[in-house]
This record gives sequence, structure tokens and C-alpha cells, in this order.
Amino acid sequence: INAEYGDLSYCPLVTSKSITSLFLKPMLKIIKLSGCKNMFVEPALLRPFSGPENKQVIELDNTNIDGSFFSQYISPLNNLVALSLENCSNLTDDAICSFSGALLSRLNLSGCDSLTDRALEHIARSSPSLKHLSLARTLR
Repeated sequence: INAEYGDLSYCPLVTSKSITSLFLKPMLKIIKLSGCKNMFVEPALLRPFSGPENKQVIELDNTNIDGSFFSQYISPLNNLVALSLENCSNLTDDAICSFSGALLSRLNLSGCDSLTDRALEHIARSSPSLKHLSLARTLR
């Protein structure tokens, strides 16, 4: 794939194995995987990514991702400007706190009901470029 935009939203066949190769495509800047329910970190895939610096927008709304997935696939992406994780109820404070988000201008955590004030405090400290933050149905 030499495209800059990939939308596989609500594709039931997308798995962790398939997204590993997707995340390694250097030209791909926008990845939409909302509704893909078969994405989990598999032990064989636990290795650092090379070349994630081009990723700018990631949408993972309504997925089953958890802290391990987030730490492996999202935390290394230092150039993200937009991240949407709506209704990702398996996300934890630890996962959010593993992400720097220095360039992030848009963050959607609506419906991430496992998060607490700790995650919000981390976002406030580590995301100086943040202009839009959605937290509806989120904090306990």
C-alpha cells in the first residue's frame, strides 16, 4: 500500500496480525479501524515498531482494545495529531499515561468508562497542543 489513508472500519476480518503490517506502511498517515473487534496484542507480535513516525490520525472507536494493545501500537506514535478511542471501555489509566501526545490536537475518549482523573491529569500535562477533548460518558 502506498496510500496515505486506510479505512478498514467495521471489517470483521481485521486482526492484530493484519494491523501489524498496516502500521508498518511508511506512507500511511490516517488509519481508521473503528468497530474492528478482533484486535488484541498477540505474544508473537510484541516487538517494537519501526517507522511509526508518519502516523497522524488513528480512529479505534468501538473496539475491544486494551492497555496492552494501546501500549504496543499507539504509545510509540509520537506524531499523532488526532486520536479517537470512543467507547473503548477496556482502556486503563496506565495505558493513557504511557502516551505522550505532545502533538495531539484532537482526542476523543467518550465512553471510555474505565478511566479516572489520573488519566485526565496526564493528558492535561502531556498534551500542550490539545484543542479538542471529548470526555462524554468517561470519568468515574
